[in-house]
Amino acid sequence: RLGIFLFTDKIEKFIPARKGRKHVLQILRSIISFQPKSKTTNLKTTLIQVSQILKKRCILFIISDFFDSNDYVKPLKILRGRHDVIILKISDLREQEIPEIGLIELEDEETGEQILVNTSDLVFQKNYTESVLNNESQMISNLIKLKIDFIKILSDENYEIPLRKFFKKRIRR
Repeated sequence: RLGIFLFTDKIEKFIPARKGRKHVLQILRSIISFQPKSKTTNLKTTLIQVSQILKKRCILFIISDFFDSNDYVKPLKILRGRHDVIILKISDLREQEIPEIGLIELEDEETGEQILVNTSDLVFQKNYTESVLNNESQMISNLIKLKIDFIKILSDENYEIPLRKFFKKRIRR
């Protein structure tokens, strides 16, 4: 049985879990054709909504970049208490280290806020890299405390490799 939640700042599409080839094809069509209504995301609100909708115990894969300023730890803890939660964090290497290319304008995709930064500035590079690494480190620390499995997938790599490693490791447990 397979179901799906597609979300932005709230759940925009929910297909309850069912069996069957037609159902899987419906889910795949929904993923491919999904056009979000909102540009913003809110993982905390979405996880609260998911915990209210899901009644039966399930395996819940949460796929996100986890760039969310809202504290989603408490809703994750609630979900972990009832379900087997697995986090798939999608990362782009270009977001982890900014190349030294001089002045560039960065835009927040969700808010539209723009800032001009000098990527050649060593202080900026150091602060940016530290911030990204600290955010990921904090997230991993929270997941370890909650005993939630975590898979990091780089956007430029074959996703099968980390998934296969994870499932092989999980089978042995």
